[in-house]
Amino acid sequence: EMKSGNYQKAKEACTSALKWDPDNMKALCRAAMAAIEQGSFDEAIAAIGVAEKLNSDDQDVKKIALLFKRKKRDYHKKEKEMYSKMFGGSSSNTTPSNTIADDEQHAATKQDTMESSPPSSMYSYFVYTSVFFFIAVAYTLWMWYGTRMKESQEL
Repeated sequence: EMKSGNYQKAKEACTSALKWDPDNMKALCRAAMAAIEQGSFDEAIAAIGVAEKLNSDDQDVKKIALLFKRKKRDYHKKEKEMYSKMFGGSSSNTTPSNTIADDEQHAATKQDTMESSPPSSMYSYFVYTSVFFFIAVAYTLWMWYGTRMKESQEL
């Protein structure tokens, strides 16, 4: 199912396998990969966490964890770029990194964002929708006040 791009079915198959054998590394890794490809970062981090607890030295788990960090970082960069365009900001510093060496250096120099930040996509959505709502209300009031002022001048 993974090769065909049907990540939902792949996750379901992995979940079924994990019900029978919760320590199945292959199922954990594939579930994490499917979740990453779907953008389900909470599910991916859960599967990666269990796999790391079972075998922290496994090279496949390390590769998946690195892929997770890269995909999550790229997702947040795209999200930031989208919102900066939406609100008229500049997005010149959003060049995604494509090399594993860059990812390893980034992971070594920056604190792990999975533990230190709030659930970013939901938090960002809340912040940006709140700002958008505030701007919409302010604009509506400004337009209403402007029409009232014109009406009072005409009298």
